Amino acid sequence: MDPAFETLKIRFDAQAAEMGFDPASAGALLTSLVNAYSEPHRHYHTLSHLEHMFAKQDQAGLDDPACHWATWFHDFVYAPGKTNNEELSADIAVRHLSELGMRSSLIKRTEALIRSTQHHDCDPQDQIAHLFLDSDMSILGEVPQLYAQYVHGIRQEFSKVPRFLFNRGRKAFLEDTLDRERIYLSDHFRGNYEAGARRNLSQELSSLS
Repeated sequence: MDPAFETLKIRFDAQAAEMGFDPASAGALLTSLVNAYSEPHRHYHTLSHLEHMFAKQDQAGLDDPACHWATWFHDFVYAPGKTNNEELSADIAVRHLSELGMRSSLIKRTEALIRSTQHHDCDPQDQIAHLFLDSDMSILGEVPQLYAQYVHGIRQEFSKVPRFLFNRGRKAFLEDTLDRERIYLSDHFRGNYEAGARRNLSQELSSLS
């Protein structure tokens, strides 16, 4: 079992209770989430990734139900290299949350947040969404040791891709991210992680050149 499980279970149970979900149905959902994030091909997009996101949201003071549920579901479907992971994850979230009786407006907001993770863009005025998306990207600005673990995990998830093809795609991602005026949308994450992210990305890009 992922070491993040116990911490996440406490959080999930509290959030499910806050929503008024039936305990048995909520427990079944938690099992589905744990199974999804524990698939054997996952090495970065795991329960530990969720734990990291929630921790960064807590530090940013982000306490928003839609962001909570979007975080739980945003990588429910993760097939390396596929372009419809976010769409499928959003659809699954809608189905599960509807069955649990969540109000439709909150489901729609959760769905929209999940879909926004595909390209990491949203309404320029949506500060809540900015914090949510930035928490997903916060690993880029972590200390070098954690960043290296993230890079290793991503490479393991793409282990079936030849090294030269993986490096080509990775360089494109690094260059595209570094070319942005700002990697992080929110002032909080920009102030705390922008410099570190640019350092990590630049160093990795140099190692691939």
